[in-house]
Amino acid sequence: MTGEKPATVAKTIIVCDDNDDILEMYGIMLRAEGYAVGTAHGFEELKTLFGQMKPDLLILDIQMPEMDGFDVLDELKNQNIAVPVFMITAHDNFLYRRYAPVIGVLEYLTKPIDADLLLKKIKALPG
Repeated sequence: MTGEKPATVAKTIIVCDDNDDILEMYGIMLRAEGYAVGTAHGFEELKTLFGQMKPDLLILDIQMPEMDGFDVLDELKNQNIAVPVFMITAHDNFLYRRYAPVIGVLEYLTKPIDADLLLKKIKALPG
């Protein structure tokens, strides 16, 4: 067994964003790194994915038309769904930046996302 790496299980990640191009980009990038990825356009699709997958991480956009990322987090908490969260936004805001950690968001990232930084932060997650 010397020199062999232990078998690892890929992290499962759900990305929730209303932009198809963003979802496709994240899907390609994360799958290329060996992650299992689900994508959702909003809360209803996200709920379905949570029923199908046991995600290790949720990457969640703040600005979405039907329900913003903060409301999505409230709904998940109301349904006793706990998952580590990275929030992303194209509209950086001082209040968002200060509020996100208060409600348990692990990372607050602004678009355009630096792919190397995102992957580094994902790899740093425990488990």
